[in-house]
Amino acid sequence: MATMRRKRANGEGTIYFHEGMGVWVGMLDLGYVEGKRKRKKFTGKTRQEVAKKLATVAVAREAGIEPGDDRERLDAFLDRWLLHVKATVRPGTYESYASVCKVHLKPNLGRIPLTKLSIRDVQELIDRKAAQTKTVGEGKEQREVPALSARRVAMIRNTLRMALQQAMKWDLIPRNVAALTKAPRQEQQPVVPLTVKQGELLLKAVAEDRLRALWTVFLLTGLRRGEALGLRWQDVDLDRASLTVMQSLQRQTGKGLVFVEPKSRSSRRTIPLPAMAVQALREHSRRMAEERLRVGPEWQDSGLVFVDPFGGPIDPDRVTDQLKVILEEAGLPSDRPVHKLRHSCASVLISQKVDALVVKEVLGHSQVSLTLSVYAHLFPGADRVAASAMDAAFGG
Repeated sequence: MATMRRKRANGEGTIYFHEGMGVWVGMLDLGYVEGKRKRKKFTGKTRQEVAKKLATVAVAREAGIEPGDDRERLDAFLDRWLLHVKATVRPGTYESYASVCKVHLKPNLGRIPLTKLSIRDVQELIDRKAAQTKTVGEGKEQREVPALSARRVAMIRNTLRMALQQAMKWDLIPRNVAALTKAPRQEQQPVVPLTVKQGELLLKAVAEDRLRALWTVFLLTGLRRGEALGLRWQDVDLDRASLTVMQSLQRQTGKGLVFVEPKSRSSRRTIPLPAMAVQALREHSRRMAEERLRVGPEWQDSGLVFVDPFGGPIDPDRVTDQLKVILEEAGLPSDRPVHKLRHSCASVLISQKVDALVVKEVLGHSQVSLTLSVYAHLFPGADRVAASAMDAAFGG
């Protein structure tokens, strides 16, 4: 019969070494559930490992997350995970996770017990999603195209991977089966910015547009859509020719237009304004003052730089649609219009030999490696620089 040496520290449950099994065991008392005493057992190679597992579950319980059991289904766990993760991510990110769980994960894998979910289960789901097609076009122009992009399928896998990673931290499963699967290959879409000449054509095309200052700021500063639409006059210093990104505007399901924190810590930044942008914003300020007088009491004093005809925030999707029309009418490429202007800003900076670190700061990237990975092909002579370096080193 196995002997046990029990040890217990305050507030961490019961921990003991099981000599027969050769492992440390932790026992957490969960109280009575439906009239029955419920306990959760943890095992580990060291006492510290078990104590850490008990502490993790204790923290989760304080947040209202109760540990599951071997019968808990994946759909029930995903609900608990979403409740936990909601307070740790941006609202838009949470909505994306919730949508993936509702549309893709729960209907296909939800009935499987969390502890029984296998690599094969997840891989078969990924493969099915990647193989699904839909019909587009009419008559002879009909053709089959993927129902979901490779990026979307990868997102389904990544959402499940993150959820199962949390399940591991809560000691509900021994391994993350989603992390052991393969997502479909994603073709890297090349960045095709506007040329300087095309940028000049755009600025000429919007010379009489009500929001010409917005299109100018997009092109000359590389702001993200939500960053520009969340910009307030208090964030702009025209005398010092700079603006500071303090918030972003988003549309959220069930909430409408809301202001959120910048995308990341590096997104909260101060950007120097080119003289052309300063001039456009000064003219825009005067026009908005005139509009406010015309509208009168119905004007909404939102404090925003770019507003609708009544002073309120502008729907981000409306901005995208409007810019797409402007580009098309000017005979310019119109795919992903706001992103195209952001990429165009980066392209011009790089062509003018601005250092990659400065480009990273302007765009608000989290790391310079991201800037280099996205725009490496735009750095002039980058391939010859590498060859010349080797010639210099070896006397070529």
